[in-house]
Amino acid sequence: MSIRSLLKSIAPLSLLDLVAGRKGRVFALGPPKSGTTSIASIFREYCRADHEAHRPRTVAEMYGHFTGELSDADLMDTYRARDKQLVLDVESNCFLTYRPDLLTRTFPDSQFIIAVREPRAWLTSIVDNNINFPRDKNDVLTQWHRVFFGEPRQPGTAGDEPLLAQGLYPVATYLKYWTSTYDKCLRLVPEDRRMVVGTGQITARTAEMLEFAGYSPKPAAVAASHKNRTKAKHEVLGSVDETHIDAMLEAHCAAFIERHSLAQLWQ
Repeated sequence: MSIRSLLKSIAPLSLLDLVAGRKGRVFALGPPKSGTTSIASIFREYCRADHEAHRPRTVAEMYGHFTGELSDADLMDTYRARDKQLVLDVESNCFLTYRPDLLTRTFPDSQFIIAVREPRAWLTSIVDNNINFPRDKNDVLTQWHRVFFGEPRQPGTAGDEPLLAQGLYPVATYLKYWTSTYDKCLRLVPEDRRMVVGTGQITARTAEMLEFAGYSPKPAAVAASHKNRTKAKHEVLGSVDETHIDAMLEAHCAAFIERHSLAQLWQ
């Protein structure tokens, strides 16, 4: 072991972090509706943890980079500034999933918990979420919808009509986003700095997540299984032909799921 590695194992955080009382730096990532709220809830009992802190600002900075107004270096500077202001040990935030490579470079001492939700269940939840919080409701929603899903009123197929009639996106758009998001996480976050957990496993693997982040689980610690349930469910996806959804899952998710052996996370 090198001297640098030895020192990092003894004091993995910078002197400034230690003086500020920081216990670690862990980011929980995943798309919206993947379980990041539940993960933040777990860690609040152990350290300074938050879910989507400073959301309008975080989304605006992400959008600025997406439109080219901010460079990679600029976005990394915003990460440092918010980190210095928040001083969180654990931050659970779907918007930081936008560029995990820049996040890992900005904080080389950071660790990551990646929450992976089964795509069909996620599709149902995100469709309801998009109906409850439409993209034109405010600037924050408009910006993150554009970054994640693209422009509104996208053309689809006949199978997408129930979604398009609600001002939503084609099934393919949602599932391409699901795959591209998890591809970024698994490809750009170093394997030795990440823990991958299925959304449905969050409760059962609470102790494992805590230990990964450096915390000793409390006796009989039980996590809330679902802290951000969709308030209103609309069953719109139920009016989409199942064969169309199956075809889109096969086309856009199946190979990725098999390549990374993700199905075991939902068993």
